[in-house]
Amino acid sequence: MLTAAAVGGLAALHQPNGLAVGVVVLAERRAASDAHGGVAGEEIEYLVAIDAAGWMHTGDLATIDAAGYCNIVGRIKDMVIRGGENVYPREIEEFLYGHPKIADVQIIGVPDGQYGEDLCAWVKLRAGTAASEGEIREFC
Repeated sequence: MLTAAAVGGLAALHQPNGLAVGVVVLAERRAASDAHGGVAGEEIEYLVAIDAAGWMHTGDLATIDAAGYCNIVGRIKDMVIRGGENVYPREIEEFLYGHPKIADVQIIGVPDGQYGEDLCAWVKLRAGTAASEGEIREFC
């Protein structure tokens, strides 16, 4: 579950027409120009996800319970098209959960000049373990 405090800013659920499931949107307390740490090229990708009101649309579908907790229940876009090939992030996530050091993983599609979209993995390791990017890539 996710709360606004957990993401270091504001979290909301955009629920058009009063639907029970909505789209997660986030607003950070810092300026968009320094929100990602200033790595070259990332600012453009970061700003594309920000709407005119300053909210970042994550692409996650969620519900909010009576206590205000957000439960992610799916994604707007469950398929990434990489070089003409349909790739389903959930399948890759399920595979990566087989790695003994991985506690959690999320796969997202990111814009790519050559393939249209490429995959990006957010990996949370199990407590007390360490792994390099190379080790995770080798597992794949």
